[in-house]
Amino acid sequence: FFWILLPFFGAVLWGVALAILFTPLYKRLLQAMGKKRPTAAALATLGIVLVIVILPLAVIASTLVRDLAAITLRIRTGDLNFVSYFQQIVAALPDWLMRILDRFGLGNFEALMAKLTDGAAQGSQIIAQQALSIGQNTFDFIVSFFVMLYLLFFLLRDGAALSRRVRESVALAR
Repeated sequence: FFWILLPFFGAVLWGVALAILFTPLYKRLLQAMGKKRPTAAALATLGIVLVIVILPLAVIASTLVRDLAAITLRIRTGDLNFVSYFQQIVAALPDWLMRILDRFGLGNFEALMAKLTDGAAQGSQIIAQQALSIGQNTFDFIVSFFVMLYLLFFLLRDGAALSRRVRESVALAR
């Protein structure tokens, strides 16, 4: 059973966490709608969770990805040139600071730029690999997202009864 649930560990964890956080809201909605309508109260709570928690997180994540892609494109096209920025900073440094940098081997601008260029190239490769990984894992994310929503719905609706049954079934509780 553990090996079956392992790929959905994150979805189960988030479903349980959100169920714990939003159970008081569910109980208030259940009282407002009447005790005979637990499904409607669970659906209303699920809708509120989507609007309050998940939708803003999705908007922030998509904005972050879009901005990261735009910065990467600006770096590749040369619109964003870190070399010129770095040259301006080095030119503005006082002589005493340049002597200290020379003492530590950081005064050689060309060697430092080569190191920074190599680091930027490796960083862009890592970002590109992560972007590819994100694209490949989209289906897994969608499945996990719906598993989390499904679990959240049933934990809200039947969570008290499930908790009671688990406590009665576990020998340690006696």
